[in-house]
Amino acid sequence: MSDDNENTPSLYELLPEQYHKPLQDAGIKDAESLAKNWADAQSALGGSLRIPGADAGDEAWQAFDAKLQERVPNLVRMPGEDDAEGRARLYAALGKPEAPDKYQFSVVEGLDEGTGKQITDWLAKVSHEADLTNEQARRVHLAIAESTRDNTQAYQTAIEERNEALRKEWGQSYDQRIAMAENVLKRFAGEEGAAFVADELGQSGLMKNPTLLKTLAKIAEGMDEDSLVVNPDRSRLPSSVADLEMQIAEARANPAYTDTNSPMHKALVEKVERLYTELAASRAAA
Repeated sequence: MSDDNENTPSLYELLPEQYHKPLQDAGIKDAESLAKNWADAQSALGGSLRIPGADAGDEAWQAFDAKLQERVPNLVRMPGEDDAEGRARLYAALGKPEAPDKYQFSVVEGLDEGTGKQITDWLAKVSHEADLTNEQARRVHLAIAESTRDNTQAYQTAIEERNEALRKEWGQSYDQRIAMAENVLKRFAGEEGAAFVADELGQSGLMKNPTLLKTLAKIAEGMDEDSLVVNPDRSRLPSSVADLEMQIAEARANPAYTDTNSPMHKALVEKVERLYTELAASRAAA
């Protein structure tokens, strides 16, 4: 038996020399290992996918995609520019939600609920149109929401500091001047004045803006304190002595006329001086 094995030529003796090195590199020593290697190769070849050629039609590519998805679920072929369905599959595989309302955003502490909802609703729509994944949209939302919150808080802090300075500047007349400023807007806005002040300026925070408050207070100083009617033009003033004397008496009777701390004091004094001048002219012409 041993003599037969010794007389049996080896695999390398049976094959041309040009195959010796490839077989050695593959670790094939005899016919049995060669047969096993061949069987493994055939098995791998049978389980492989053939990529469609350049001239392949849509059906061939669809069949290839189906087999590819079956064998490698997480692998997606890059779609062409005109392949809408392919692009949809790609972005869905990357993590794009099916609809805008499927995005999951974090709640940012310190951000007004109404403002936060406006941001999420808008960003969800834009993110879906831009094919953003949930994670991408979540990071963008966090950056925008936190920036909005920080800017709002900084603005509110600045307004509070300026209001505190305004309160010190106006002293005891602060509340009175604020009321005058609000009444100016209500007076000129007509019947819708109250709603305008409460809704528009109140929600925007403008009624807390010191610059606007000081401007409105200055306007109010040029108006009658009780009625907030703008002082009429000189050409429209009553010319009779009796009318002028009555206006002077009314102005002098106003407590603000003698109260130097009142915001209306200066305007009333100037008004009385002007009326006295016109009264003198009317008496001279009579």
